[in-house]
Formats: sequence, C-alpha cells, structure tokens
Amino acid sequence: MFLIRKIRGQSMYPTLKNKQLVVLRKTNQFQVGQIAYFKFQQLPLIKRIIFVSSNGVYLQGDHYQSAIYFVPQQSVEAVLFF
Repeated sequence: MFLIRKIRGQSMYPTLKNKQLVVLRKTNQFQVGQIAYFKFQQLPLIKRIIFVSSNGVYLQGDHYQSAIYFVPQQSVEAVLFF
C-alpha cells in the first residue's frame, strides 16, 4: 500500500522541498538513511532515520537546524518510495 503526502516546511531541505508531493510505501521494515513517515505526539512528520535501537527509532530532518525525534518502532508507518 502507498501513501501520498505533501511536504510542509523546510526541515527536509534540500532533499525534499516545501509543498513537494512524495509517495511513501507502508512497511514495518526500515533502516538508517531512509526517509520515513511517522507520528510524533499525533503529529504526522517526514524525517530521515538516523539510528535504530531495540527501544525505538531516532529521526531528524536534513536541514541543519532540524530537531531529533525519538519514537517507538511501531510509530514508523512508511518509507519514501519516490
């Protein structure tokens, strides 16, 4: 199954740009370096996976001022398809 989402904001710049449409593939298998769609405190976000541990996943935007997020693995719903 696939999702289509619109990028909102500059946190993934320069890789993804504000208002750009992306296609995501729903999966529970992912790895460091992939761009993922997840929910953080009910807020849907798209960030890059920077570390995976047994406790959860660390994600961060590509923009140099982007925050780091930590979520349980089951919060990652999809990865960038194109």
